[in-house]
Amino acid sequence: MSNERTELQIVRQQLAEAHATLDAIRRGEVDAVMVHDGDRSEVFTLESADLPYREFLEQMGEGAVSLDDRGTVLYCNRFVCDLLSITREDLIGLRLSSLLDAPSVPAFEQALVSASRSELVGVLTACSGSSVPVSLSVTPVIGRPRINVVVSDQRIRRSLQNVSAERDAAEAASSAKDRFLAVLGHELRNPLAALSSSVEVLARGRLEGEQRDAVYASMSRQLGQLRMLVDDLLDLSRIAEGKIVLKKAVFPIAELVQHATEQVAGLIESRGHTLVAEAIPGDLRIEADRTRVEQLIVNLLSNAAKYTPPGGRIELAVRPVQGALHVMVRDNGIGLAPADQQRIFEAFAQVAEGTDGLGIGLALVRQLAELHGGRVRAESEGRGRGATFWLELPIGDIAHAPAAGAPARLPLPKDLRVLVVDDNEDAATMLSMLLETEGVQSEAVHRGAEVLPAVERVRPQLLLLDLGLPDISGYEVAERLRQAGHGELMIVALTGFSHDSARARVRAAGFDAHAVKPLSITQLRQLLETAGGRVRR
Repeated sequence: MSNERTELQIVRQQLAEAHATLDAIRRGEVDAVMVHDGDRSEVFTLESADLPYREFLEQMGEGAVSLDDRGTVLYCNRFVCDLLSITREDLIGLRLSSLLDAPSVPAFEQALVSASRSELVGVLTACSGSSVPVSLSVTPVIGRPRINVVVSDQRIRRSLQNVSAERDAAEAASSAKDRFLAVLGHELRNPLAALSSSVEVLARGRLEGEQRDAVYASMSRQLGQLRMLVDDLLDLSRIAEGKIVLKKAVFPIAELVQHATEQVAGLIESRGHTLVAEAIPGDLRIEADRTRVEQLIVNLLSNAAKYTPPGGRIELAVRPVQGALHVMVRDNGIGLAPADQQRIFEAFAQVAEGTDGLGIGLALVRQLAELHGGRVRAESEGRGRGATFWLELPIGDIAHAPAAGAPARLPLPKDLRVLVVDDNEDAATMLSMLLETEGVQSEAVHRGAEVLPAVERVRPQLLLLDLGLPDISGYEVAERLRQAGHGELMIVALTGFSHDSARARVRAAGFDAHAVKPLSITQLRQLLETAGGRVRR
């Protein structure tokens, strides 16, 4: 009788547990039932009234996993199954830690017993054997033996971060382009406005003596600024494309520095600055590209003059230091914040509001210095404390490299004749007039068809030929002249194109030289001297 009573109590207890389980299921508190049969366990999932939430979880772009307090998978959404190439039936009932890489397991096990949310990264192994980098957000369910885990595919996150970074970079580049175009317009209008006013003043013809000289000096200064602006823009583009080749030779640095200071003298004087240049030993030489080194120093001095308030002081020193040439340019201008002392050498960087400049001069300095195997750096104690720029260039093998000496100038032959060909009539006329001031005979024509008759009539020793003529290209004109027997004529391509392919095409067409517009007086005299040397022979 007692045994029957005991069995009845057990049945009642089991019924009570069954009723409690059914009540829990009705309340939506049970998602799955685990049935133990000896050593084997099987999990049965239940679909309750939270179907809309399950549908939401199934459509998530991240993985959702529900675990019991031992880390056994009770539920997982489709994303997790696809991520691990596994069916839901095979994943449910597994310990999630069994799929994690060994180094990540201790942190994951600690997260399972933590009372607060934990974030960790690890690697899950898919059924295919591939490794999937993931981040896991482990959140305990308060009051229930349940843990929810959000699984994020790090590859997708990184891809989104890359897309976001690329978008941000594109937006920044677009903003930089807009700022650049706005500043470029400003930089172009300033010298053009001064030149326009100068032309108007000259047109009235009432200037004499010092006033006329002042107008000419202003025009020369503004034209120099325009030329340097265009040259810097083109050089920056050529360096980016790897199209600049250094033409190294040995030369004395003192003469080059003097020439560089002469180029910026007008800018320094116009702003009322004082330039203090340390004496340079006359025998100090360097093996480098003379034109580019001069450009480096000019850009550093121009930068100092531009960013120093009127009446400032600029110091220049050039010294040999342990096999390198150190150029120092110091000013007492607006200075640099610590964060700007590297950024200032980036293309189009603007480090001070309300200042002029395209942000290309110092970027060009850095890149040209690096092409020489050197470097440039900036130092400043902060805004308003001035700045010091250090340019370091290797001196090179000055003992064995050929020296670039300046040949003595010989007087030009009195019968030297030059023919100028340019469809821009103003440019051709002005260049022809400039040639006559150098003591040579000059004539100008404006179309390709006019060149051969003019050469037959004038018999020039030098032909300055524009390539972009309206009827016949300059290339074809040069080829026709050579075919007509004018092999002794020195033909120089006068063009705005300076890239290597243009130079190669010029050589192939039979030109003797390639000159980029606008010609400086120094370049023009060099061409005249070369042509004059041919006449003397």
